[in-house]
Amino acid sequence: MKLFNILLAGAVFLFTIQANAQMATKSQSNTKENPKNISSDAGASKLYGEVTLSEVNGRTSVKVSFDPIIDRMGSEKDAIAVVHYLKEFRFSSLGQALNILSSHGWNVEMVWTALGRTGEVQHLLISRDVKKLFPVSPWLDKGSRGASSKDNSKGGRN
Repeated sequence: MKLFNILLAGAVFLFTIQANAQMATKSQSNTKENPKNISSDAGASKLYGEVTLSEVNGRTSVKVSFDPIIDRMGSEKDAIAVVHYLKEFRFSSLGQALNILSSHGWNVEMVWTALGRTGEVQHLLISRDVKKLFPVSPWLDKGSRGASSKDNSKGGRN
């Protein structure tokens, strides 16, 4: 009988913990906020870009690229300005590119190699910590080129 009471008390205890956990997640998910008013804190926010290294006709080509949506999500105007300069600058070597990127706070996150038209292409995923990042929802924005855009819903080739 004692064992039964202990098992019953344990089952009730686990049930109440599980019920409280489910209620907490439901109450958080039911809150509606405007995504433009939400911003994340430092440490969790990063901007991402890509560095590609390839060889074309015996010449090394290093390019830095960023998605155009980066303009809409960052609140740090200095970082966004540097992004525009980095996209246009012609780097003479990978070392030069990495040193310049590092001096502006960019870090290499991941590296992979792919086979391109002219041979192997090295890709480097780069990131930079930012203080605040505004969420961007292109599928909700009017006039965006997202999946729900009327321009892309015609079907066939564009």
